[in-house]
Amino acid sequence: MATFNIRLGLDDSSIPNRSATRQTIARIDADVVGLQEVNSSDLTNDQLDEFASELGYPHVFVPVTALDTTSRVVF
Repeated sequence: MATFNIRLGLDDSSIPNRSATRQTIARIDADVVGLQEVNSSDLTNDQLDEFASELGYPHVFVPVTALDTTSRVVF
């Protein structure tokens, strides 16, 4: 299991280099990845599912509770 602090969100406009982020997570090659500080907006526009799919992760788990109103930890 690995964790990665996304902080800025998953959409292309928020991550300066989404490709580099994807490559870093892929290089770690963890069975489970926890993403910290995922923007709540990423949960409503399929960005999280798309990002997971790009990395070959077939499942996404989003806990019900949030750290605050705009930031989540997801697996």
